[in-house]
Amino acid sequence: MECSHAILKGKSKKEIFFSSYVCHPSMANNELSGPALLNAIMLFIKKNYKNNYYTYRFFLGPETIGSISYLSRYQKIMKKNIICGFNLSCVGDERSYSHVVSRNGDTLADQAISSSIFHFKNKKEYSFLHRGSDERQYCSPGIDLPVATFCKSKFGEYPEYHTSDDNLKVVTQKGLDQSMDVFLNIIEALEIGCISKNYFKCEPNLGKRNLYPLTSKKDSYEHIKLRMNLFAYSDGKENIFNISKKIGMPLRQVLNEYKLLLKKKLLRNKHY
Repeated sequence: MECSHAILKGKSKKEIFFSSYVCHPSMANNELSGPALLNAIMLFIKKNYKNNYYTYRFFLGPETIGSISYLSRYQKIMKKNIICGFNLSCVGDERSYSHVVSRNGDTLADQAISSSIFHFKNKKEYSFLHRGSDERQYCSPGIDLPVATFCKSKFGEYPEYHTSDDNLKVVTQKGLDQSMDVFLNIIEALEIGCISKNYFKCEPNLGKRNLYPLTSKKDSYEHIKLRMNLFAYSDGKENIFNISKKIGMPLRQVLNEYKLLLKKKLLRNKHY
């Protein structure tokens, strides 16, 4: 049995973990899409985050026995350093966005995935009772890593699963790009420092900062509502993943607004 891993060191020893598996490569979505996405994420971070804050750990090995073997060797440092982890499985089709939550369902990884997909009509969330990939090992008692699983169509839930029809007709470039977009948003949020704090007591004067219309404009209402709601929930304890869901806005929109308000020095950011 062979396994491989890569570690991209950051300013912090705290780690973001990505895992997928290589054990039956004849199947395109169930097998090849996860490693393809994992490697694309790794290459993106290497190219675009020269001074990344977090350390990133990537693992590929046979499902189940691979993760068990890896944990037997690295569990001590993983338990100490990993704050957020993602198991990638069946990520190449266009049918849905699926989230298998961690054992307790309340990790930073759960919050990140949930905020990234909740606004999609074709999203599906599964409890840990419907686990089936390496989240079984990472979340097992005594290990308890903060790992959740992301899929497009969940393993076992699409007709081609574990058949010869799981081929390149199931996996598409669009499907893979959609999965990549989910994690580009998550990584950017983590790297910026996703815990948001308001500088002000009560609402700040945004008009003089050109952040609030000085005349009434109906079409600006939703944008201003997002801005004010982001202020309202930025208490220095909540992260923008949870804020995104509370105010009912997609993570990408919240993230864009967050970056603007950080630039204007109206909010402060903090890392985990």
